[in-house]
Amino acid sequence: MSTGSNEEPLHFLFDKRLQLFNVRRDHEWKIFFGVMTLIGAVDVALITEAVNLTPTVLGYWRLILGILFVATVTYQFGVQTRNRVDRLAMDELHELLCNAAQIPVDSLIRIAHR
Repeated sequence: MSTGSNEEPLHFLFDKRLQLFNVRRDHEWKIFFGVMTLIGAVDVALITEAVNLTPTVLGYWRLILGILFVATVTYQFGVQTRNRVDRLAMDELHELLCNAAQIPVDSLIRIAHR
């Protein structure tokens, strides 16, 4: 099964979409667990009374928690939106590559990707 020169741009586009998807997925989990670890560590310190905060500072901490929550949800929503766009683009590129390589419609390569 040889690939023609007009398939090379499709391969390139598919690889770039996949690479972006994987990079975002890696960063997504690092950021999520980093934020959760920060919140958990501070909360444990507060619960065990290793750190005593004044009511004003405790209010600021609650405000920071709210901001972290909104920022994390917004970030996750943006990542998921971009990942969905990449998945749709990769599905279309996969279909074009299969057509160009003349892979039968009932092939496992096509079926597994649907």
